[in-house]
Amino acid sequence: MNKADSIESLESLNSHLSDKTLSKVCVLTTDQDFTLANSICLRLGAPLSPMKVDYFSNGEARPVINPSVHGKKVFLISTISPSCRADLTNLVNLTNLTSSNDKKDPEKSINDYLIGVMLTIGALRRAGAKEVTLILPSYPYARQDKKDEPHAAISASHVAKLLAVSGITRLICLDLHAAAIQGFFPEEIPVDNLYAIAPVIEHVRTWVFTNSKCLKTRVVPVINGLAKSEVAVD
Repeated sequence: MNKADSIESLESLNSHLSDKTLSKVCVLTTDQDFTLANSICLRLGAPLSPMKVDYFSNGEARPVINPSVHGKKVFLISTISPSCRADLTNLVNLTNLTSSNDKKDPEKSINDYLIGVMLTIGALRRAGAKEVTLILPSYPYARQDKKDEPHAAISASHVAKLLAVSGITRLICLDLHAAAIQGFFPEEIPVDNLYAIAPVIEHVRTWVFTNSKCLKTRVVPVINGLAKSEVAVD
């Protein structure tokens, strides 16, 4: 998905899913903080199905999935990194929807959350899920996407192999460190690399440039080659 498609898809986010589609869809999250998952479900008009990932005292992860996912298209939302949790409380009123256990465990690392996601994907496929689409806003090890030293590991490639083996059928990412990471996945696993520029432009248009009298009529593209990404400037 290119930047233009990402911008054009903003309008589709305002429409709820039909009842027929909802019966075939299951939305889950491995996060302890439900803020991002709840905000997505509110936009789609879809319920957030209950599940959690327990961690034993020795660090082992154990996914607990309550709803039946047999024959359904599952969308699994995972922010992975504890430092990348979305804070949308100022945009959406989630007073009654946030998890009571929304505090991050400082002892958990990105590796702990990654293993929890992988085990959850495997459990979903064993439970008969038709498809598992992983929504991964923060791709782990994305900055290690090339061999920049003689004996360096291309860690982003290894993560791609681990997710593929776990059983995902599609991956949705946000602003990958390098677009080439999409090529680390097999051809049968499509990767959608979304761009944050679209909601940023929409936010600037709506909330920043509110007084048209202070702006000139000249417009300039924010990104070269992207005609739709235009904002007024002084």
